[in-house]
This record gives sequence, C-alpha cells and structure tokens, in this order.
Amino acid sequence: MALVVIGYYASDLNAARKVGKYQDSKWVFAVVVGCMAAITALVFGIISIFSQYRTIAMLFAWEWILVILWAAVTGIFGKMYLGGENDEMDHGVESMITAAAFDCVNLVLWFISAVIGTFVFFRSGRRSLHTGRANV
Repeated sequence: MALVVIGYYASDLNAARKVGKYQDSKWVFAVVVGCMAAITALVFGIISIFSQYRTIAMLFAWEWILVILWAAVTGIFGKMYLGGENDEMDHGVESMITAAAFDCVNLVLWFISAVIGTFVFFRSGRRSLHTGRANV
C-alpha cells in the first residue's frame, strides 16, 4: 500500500520538476513516509522468515512512529482533498482523492499492526497461571 502512495505523490513531484516548479514539502513528506513504511514492511517480511513473531513484535515502537507519521499524512491530504467541496474535478484532483484514501488505508493497517505487535510483546512473556513455569 505504501508503494501505491509513493506512486501517486512521486508522479506529481516529477511533473512539477519537469515544469521547473518547486517541490512542495507536503508531497515530499508523503513520499518519505511511504518509503519508510515500504522499507519497514520489507524488513519485517525478511525478518519473519528467519525468526519468531516475538522478535518482530519487539519493534512495535517503530510501528507506532509510523502510525503517527501516517496520521500526519492523512490529516494533511485528508483536509485538502477528502470531505471538501471540489467543484472542478479534473484528473489531478481525482488522483489526489484516491491517494488520500490510500493514506487512510495505510494508517489503519499500520495501526492494526502496531496494536498486535504491542499485544504480542507484552503478552508473550507471561507465565502459566497454575504452575508458573511455562510461557503462555
């Protein structure tokens, strides 16, 4: 999902570069957050091949940072394109509405992942109720 967001915002940045206009910091921020999320997903996928889920769950704090960053991107572009009155619906506005929707999806998915990682991290170290010997 992060790659889709990178594609939407990077295409606008590339078009502005070709025309000689400045690179808007909002779009650059969205591309950077998308890159961070895509790299994180790739690293988590590679780590999960070689280790247990508890090892990945230890990185739950980084997931919460990504949730905060996606919330900022969603807030910026959601305010600009979602819920507002867009009288002239040209192709650029339609693609930005779609990109803002993908921002929301990324926010929700990273939030779910962070909650599960936090739960697994704090829950997996507990001992059994009756004997106190085995990990639950």
